[in-house]
This record gives sequence, structure tokens and C-alpha cells, in this order.
Amino acid sequence: MISLSERFITHTKDVYGEQGTEWLKTFPHLLQTCQEQWKLSLQEPFPNLSYNYVQSVTTKTGEQCVLKLFINKEELSREMEALQLFDGNGMARLIDANMEAGALLLEHLSPGHALSTIESDEEATAIAASVMKQLNNAVSTQHSLPCLEGLAYEYKKLRKHFNGSTGPIPAHLVEKAELLFPALLQTIQQPVLLHGDLHHDNILCADDTWKAIDPKGLIGEVEYETVPFLYNYLLNQSSPLDVLNRRINQFVDILHLNRERILCWGLCHSIISAWWFLEDNIDEWKDRVLCAQLFDELMTNSHTL
Repeated sequence: MISLSERFITHTKDVYGEQGTEWLKTFPHLLQTCQEQWKLSLQEPFPNLSYNYVQSVTTKTGEQCVLKLFINKEELSREMEALQLFDGNGMARLIDANMEAGALLLEHLSPGHALSTIESDEEATAIAASVMKQLNNAVSTQHSLPCLEGLAYEYKKLRKHFNGSTGPIPAHLVEKAELLFPALLQTIQQPVLLHGDLHHDNILCADDTWKAIDPKGLIGEVEYETVPFLYNYLLNQSSPLDVLNRRINQFVDILHLNRERILCWGLCHSIISAWWFLEDNIDEWKDRVLCAQLFDELMTNSHTL
């Protein structure tokens, strides 16, 4: 009998409310359904679960796989479609799905250690760039994935929540992001399929290469794709501004990107991310504000759009 950690239970209720509470009640049945459908031997769930339930499993043929149970069916649909479009290129493969149970059966990446275990930040950034090269390809119009335009609504939600103000997020940063975001959208040259949340812990070692996991599925430009990696594990560096600047320069050099657009997206998305954390009552919003300030500081000596 699999028991869920108190941390995961509390987080599920805090983030998903009544939907999360109901999902927790049905969890044993959902897990059993997947076990019977795919003839799985269950192993221990992954540590530090947050928004979804993820567990290593073995099929009846002895193949190691990953079982992922979603609380939010919309997130499930997006990830499944993104996995189908990536088709294993730089990404863990989708093996099967059960939409009713909210479950995906995925390729198990071995040895599976995350990019965050690489001591050299410069090496880790180069590896992330190599994964992006595989992922960010032009996508056909035959998809239902959201585009970056949809994120503009997050600024409106922020304003509405704080009655037109910006709450604890510095107003000048929000105002700057609100001006930059539509300008960025209007000047995207080549929309591509993005992972949408590509950072150190979503890039795993797979034999002699590296692959991504947990795609959000988003249509945008590659400059935007760099941002979750850029601000991840940044504030624990001895000189965050210097590290951020060097990471950006690496992405620009390796992927031939526009530095100014990376800086602008960095500020815009850091504010959106701070709002998301505030919305979910997670204290990490303060870190995202600090990251927005770092992007803004680098922008002061750069030309914008």
C-alpha cells in the first residue's frame, strides 16, 4: 500500500483546493487502475513530490518506466500533446496514456540524475543549451497547445487580485514587464514548440546523453525558453549577477540568440512566476522578485526592443 507524504497531501490541498481533496480520496483507486491496466510492479514514489504523483514502475516484460498521475486534467492533456510532438527528440518518450485515470506511462531515464548534480555551472549551461537545440523545432499548425500570448492574462490577474495595485511586488518592475510583454509578442520572428519549464531538475542524464522531462507544452520563441534555467539555482551563487550574465552569454553564443530579448523575457517571466508563487501562497515569490531585479539591472546597460 503506497502512502502519500504529509507534505504532498498538504501541498495538493493548498494548491488545488477541493479538486485536490477529491483527488486524494480517489488516489488508491487510480493507482490500482493503472497497475492493472499496464500490469505494473510498483516501486517507491519519487521524493519531494509537488504538483503531481510520480513513481518508478516495472512492466510485466521487465521494462523500467515512470508512472505519472495528474490532478489537473488540462495539464495532463498539454503534457501528453507536447510529448507526442517532441516524439522522443531530446525528451523522455510517452509510452501510453489513460486520460480517464489522469495517467501517463513514460520512458525511464537511466541513470536519471538531474543536471543540478553537475558541479560546474558553465558545463550545466552548455548541456541545457544542447537539449534546447533538440527540443525547439518549428511546429505545425495542427496542435492545441497554448501560445505565449495567453500569459498576458497573468498581469491582469495580478492587478485584479490587488485591486489595481501590485501588492508586495515592486510596481516599477510590474509596469516595465507590462510594457515589454506585448512588444515582445508582436516581434516574435519564428514561433517554435517549447518545453515551457526547462530548468536543471527537468533535464536528466540518459546513458551518454541528456533528455528533458515534464514539458508544459507552449508555443513561443527560444529566447523565452532560456528563462526558467537562467533564474534556477541563481540566488545561491556567490555572485548571482555575474552568473546570470555568463549564462545568458553562453546561450547567446551556443544557440545564436538575441541577448536583449532574453533579458526582456527574463524580467517579464520572473514577474509572472512571482505572481504564481504568491497566488499559491508560496514564499518563493520573493526570490523571483530578486531575479527580476537582476534581469532589470543587466537591461540598464543594454538596448531593449
